[in-house]
Amino acid sequence: MANSDSKGKRGERQLCRKLREHGFGAIRSAQVTGAKDHSHSADIITSLDPILRFEVKRGYEDTSITSKKFNDWRRKAVAETPTDKFPVLAWRKNRQPWVLFLLGRGEYCSARMYVGLEAFVDALYMIVAEPLPDYKVEDPSTWKTTDTFS
Repeated sequence: MANSDSKGKRGERQLCRKLREHGFGAIRSAQVTGAKDHSHSADIITSLDPILRFEVKRGYEDTSITSKKFNDWRRKAVAETPTDKFPVLAWRKNRQPWVLFLLGRGEYCSARMYVGLEAFVDALYMIVAEPLPDYKVEDPSTWKTTDTFS
């Protein structure tokens, strides 16, 4: 289980780094809250928080998008996301690009899948009603993660 936990933390840090490379603020939520059990908070806190909530998964080589495990992740992301935000399930298998699912808000909701963070960010420009630059931060490096709570 410890290996799974450390892989999850690494995945959260990797996604935060990628989001910062695109100009968004991002940090692991455990670092901000200091909580050991943050099962009801988002995995990462971003400057996109007014519109998106991220659930991050890393590894799970034996899982597919048609599996029960993936469906459980999707249900958890939807259930824990406030109604004024869109849930995002971000998943990366070993040696594979990030795959991001922008989920709807219902039990049997539609989802849009994006392979690679670049495709996801490009799609946000078309999906979001507000101008996307409003969610970027002047200096994403100020959101850098540390190992304080890792």
